[in-house]
Amino acid sequence: MWQKATYIRSASFAAISTLPVILGCALVGATGARAVTCAMDATSCQPFVVNFVQDPSNGTITATGTGEFNTMGLTPSSNFGIVGRGQSSPSVGQLTFGSVSGLPGFDVSGPTSTSLPGITGTTPTVGAASTTGPALGINGGIPGFSPQSFLSLPNGYMSGDVITSTATFLADTIGCASLSNCTGGLGWNPDQTFTWTWGQGMPDQSFTINTSVSVIPLPATLPLFGSGLGALGLLGWRRKRRVQAVA
Repeated sequence: MWQKATYIRSASFAAISTLPVILGCALVGATGARAVTCAMDATSCQPFVVNFVQDPSNGTITATGTGEFNTMGLTPSSNFGIVGRGQSSPSVGQLTFGSVSGLPGFDVSGPTSTSLPGITGTTPTVGAASTTGPALGINGGIPGFSPQSFLSLPNGYMSGDVITSTATFLADTIGCASLSNCTGGLGWNPDQTFTWTWGQGMPDQSFTINTSVSVIPLPATLPLFGSGLGALGLLGWRRKRRVQAVA
């Protein structure tokens, strides 16, 4: 009886003591599996992508960037972020969310021409009316710098963390009103996808700008409301004229 009880206690202790080891191995296995799956299957990653939404009711276009960065393979750049605000400047492939002045920069490869071709002069540099989320940005093609493209990431960013940032601009179009007039437009080459990459080119080793624009529809009641106000104004004007004629 004594020997049997000792055996049971020993077996129980062994089972309990190996539990953390099993859980630890499972965690390591899951982490490794994610990295392998991410490299092989883009659907398991969330690359950082910027999309634009236009709100005709207030004349704004909002850029929203969301996703993760795999920082493996990023090389510190000799360049650095010098933009002190959220800013859009497609002539140099630049889009920043908040002030990137002093943020760490990294060399990346990608397009150096993102602006609407054929524009007289250069596309505008437009400061954001408002920004939210962490500061970061891309500088895609700055003349005189080598390499020309570099990425600015938030201070202390941890590889794989999903972040979301927005920048809202006072603009009517993503492109330009015409080739000779970019007033009220951001100047991006519309309906294009521009991607900067680094490292092994895994899905989350990228920064993408998608210049297709989603438009927030006006409420169906708004035109009716405007028509109603116009009708009331006309009735008031006619009543005033009638009173003046009688007097």
